Amino acid sequence: QGYGPANLIVLMKLLRGNLRGIDLSQLVMRDLYLQGVEMQDASLVNATVQDSFFTEAFDALTGVAVSSSGEYWAASSRKGEIRLWESGGKLLRLAWQGQTGTIWALAFSPNGKLLASGSNDGWLKMWEVTTGKLLWSGRDTSDVNRLSFSPDGMTLAGAVSDASVFVWNVASGAVVQTLPHPNRVASVAWSPDGNLLASGDVKGEIRLWAMKQTEPAHQLQTLADHTGCADGLAFAPDSRLLASASWDGTVKLWEVSSGRLIET
Repeated sequence: QGYGPANLIVLMKLLRGNLRGIDLSQLVMRDLYLQGVEMQDASLVNATVQDSFFTEAFDALTGVAVSSSGEYWAASSRKGEIRLWESGGKLLRLAWQGQTGTIWALAFSPNGKLLASGSNDGWLKMWEVTTGKLLWSGRDTSDVNRLSFSPDGMTLAGAVSDASVFVWNVASGAVVQTLPHPNRVASVAWSPDGNLLASGDVKGEIRLWAMKQTEPAHQLQTLADHTGCADGLAFAPDSRLLASASWDGTVKLWEVSSGRLIET
């Protein structure tokens, strides 16, 4: 209680040079000055921290993303902040006020040069990773819940709360397609081969769309075995299988070609 744990933590920092991986759960700590101290993987579960200083302050996290190379990490907050780290998440490169609402969705482009963000104020924004420069923005009337770049990086799909999937041209920011759902859309994912787009809604239904650059998208399958919101989707590397996670507490594995449920 009180100053005792704080004094021990200071001693450990002096002896070790860092506090990486240390278990600080359940402790009550006061008057700690830890700016510049490395604390990766430290546990603060159920700890009480008062009148203390850390390297940086950040509001509650609502979105995270990692570039395909692992070089860049991004996180967003309920107050619309975005922070970008480089060197595999070790160095903070940029921090800025990205949007006025809670940012639920973050996604890096396949080449890692762009970062897309979507929030509950209806705004989608496209950022240049190296500078944090806003390249373009567009607004819908509903929350932007999830974002997914096509594998070629030319288009961006977004799950929005007005029962639609929006597809944007990445270069111009123009909406090129709108895919209707009977319910609010909670998740979206491209297949690695770029031929399919999966979208899941709050009632648990998942739709598979055939995506071609020269033709409008058309629906191939409806997968309807979840009883709760389908808010997690991921294709296998060969695009033949789709995994879905739901608020009903289940993860399901589907055969894409037939829509057959393989395993729950």
